[in-house]
Amino acid sequence: WHSSIFNVASLFENGTWQSDGFRLANGFIMTLAIIEWTRRLRRLTTVPLAPGSIPILMGVPVLIAIGLANPSYFVSSPSPDLCAALVAVVAFGYLIDFLFEPTKVHAVGALVLCGLAMTFRPINAVMLAAAVVLVVVLRRRGVLSVGAKAVFRFASPALLLIVAFWTHSTIVSGYPILPTPVQVSPFHWAVPPALIKNDLRWIESSAKKPGLSPDEVLGDWSWFPEWWSRTSGSYSVFFAVLTLSFVVLGVASRMDRVSVTRRSGIAVVIALLPIAVWFTAAPEPRFGFGQFAAASISPLFFLRLGADADASASEPVVRWLIGGAALLAASLTMGATFSQASVFGPLDSAKVPIVIMPLSELKDVNGTTILTPSPTGDQCGRVKWCTPYLIPGLRIDHRLGWIVVDRTDPSTGEPSWSPARHVREGGAR
Repeated sequence: WHSSIFNVASLFENGTWQSDGFRLANGFIMTLAIIEWTRRLRRLTTVPLAPGSIPILMGVPVLIAIGLANPSYFVSSPSPDLCAALVAVVAFGYLIDFLFEPTKVHAVGALVLCGLAMTFRPINAVMLAAAVVLVVVLRRRGVLSVGAKAVFRFASPALLLIVAFWTHSTIVSGYPILPTPVQVSPFHWAVPPALIKNDLRWIESSAKKPGLSPDEVLGDWSWFPEWWSRTSGSYSVFFAVLTLSFVVLGVASRMDRVSVTRRSGIAVVIALLPIAVWFTAAPEPRFGFGQFAAASISPLFFLRLGADADASASEPVVRWLIGGAALLAASLTMGATFSQASVFGPLDSAKVPIVIMPLSELKDVNGTTILTPSPTGDQCGRVKWCTPYLIPGLRIDHRLGWIVVDRTDPSTGEPSWSPARHVREGGAR
């Protein structure tokens, strides 16, 4: 993980436990995030979950849809990307707590968690700094009029998401990721590609096809049809069951099971927006995790707003909607953590289908020769287990999925790639 300054799991990854320790350390951090989400959810709710409650009516169908639409989310190993996103979400929670109740505990908690999120992924500093500015401005909310405060509270999370994403891509890649009316050349102050080699590929994958020069950026929307066809095909089940959730909620409302008002409808959109962003706004899960963390500031804000509301004027359905978003996030995290129990051992003992694709040589934007599992340079395609980009000279641990090592051709002296024998004498895979 080239962009990590502080990775607790690195000590385990290179030791006796190797990849198992990597998953264990990340799972520990994920568990802490789950505990924090649970604590906030308990503050929000006063009655136990019931089959007819809002989280059950909306959360269960969406959770099932996620597993059907993209099962790899339940199989993928915990990574610094996911952990940094979860830590950032909790940091947002403490920042919002400080907004409503400026205590030393909230200030120190936000400071420590922001620092931890930035050490896992330094680029999170941009996102978290924007959140701090937002909190400082909102702290002076008494200066704004009632209408301005309402507009600012609803618009600021979306604005934060856009600014953070645009700033991140501009700093790292050297050019804006958002569509521009004219072609834009790379800026000279871009971060050196050698420092963010992996991150650069992720950013460019959403901006242009592999092989194009850096100055061919989003000057037009020609990339949109292909992206839309891929996204709509991959997540059609997710959107279908998400629609089913709204239908179930509507039926429950007509049967007087729940009370849905205009304010509640707005809360539904705000609570589910981070989930939609998580699965649709990013070409790959890595960006999805970061955007999920950024978008989570909105439901966290309304979660705290609902917790502080006057009991006589509060709407239970609003609390349940926001609580449902928190419960769903915790459920996804917990499911991803528990799924690792089946893959702690070698691949022979893991009941996960293994697909090995032929390697293709490809030159990246820096001119470095890399070996990818597909001619287009796509990140693993539909393969559950793979090492996305193999660089000559890199030895891969067999438990990471690819069991490929480098060898030198005696006649040419050039590295040639051939499958390694499996540890358990299973032959080449």
